[in-house]
Amino acid sequence: MLSQTNALDVAPSSRVPALPRVDLYGGVHRGLRLGHTKLLTLLGTTSYTDRTSVERALDELEAFLDLAGLHLAIEERHYHPALEARLKQGAAVLDDQHRAHQRSFAELRKLAAKLSAATTETAPVLGRALYLRYASFVADDLAHMAEEELVILPLFHALYTDDELTAIQTKLVSEIPPREKLEFFRLMLPASNYEQRVIQLAGLKKSLPEPVFQSMVRALYEVLPENDVTTLLAAI
Repeated sequence: MLSQTNALDVAPSSRVPALPRVDLYGGVHRGLRLGHTKLLTLLGTTSYTDRTSVERALDELEAFLDLAGLHLAIEERHYHPALEARLKQGAAVLDDQHRAHQRSFAELRKLAAKLSAATTETAPVLGRALYLRYASFVADDLAHMAEEELVILPLFHALYTDDELTAIQTKLVSEIPPREKLEFFRLMLPASNYEQRVIQLAGLKKSLPEPVFQSMVRALYEVLPENDVTTLLAAI
């Protein structure tokens, strides 16, 4: 996996991948990378002798693991079968990587449970262990997401038309429950640049009922400066 991704470091400019016509992964992966960064920073700066700070960090960890788990599950229900349908064993490596992620989730939750029950004396040791285990998982997930975008996405483009890929992506997004959709949105928009934000917001405005879209707009003010929100709304 890493050899494929790191090949870009020494590749000539002619091998730099073009922007995808239909980006199945980019938006949500940007959000997950932002979530990883925020959570890793929180776990690294938490005072593990302070019970309130510990419980806050553990709540944030559990919420993000739930979101990351949902991300894996819906990819497995939609993207992996689509890949397998036109390329035998095309999703085998992805399935293995997802299973490794699930093992990481279990180990992180086990450490979190021990930390939640720890005494003031033992909490710093367990806090450090949790931080380092999460850092290791972040490294694995960053490499995994890069492979999906650099290796798997071009396969999808070779195997499917743009309309077919859009339909697959639309069906996937429609399956995400409203609360989780809002949580993904809170990560994806701050992690995206202006052009990507306009595309994402315009797509939501087109696909969502007006009351639901307005709830998304209200959430924007919680994660972006007011001037940025005003500019985005004017653009769509």
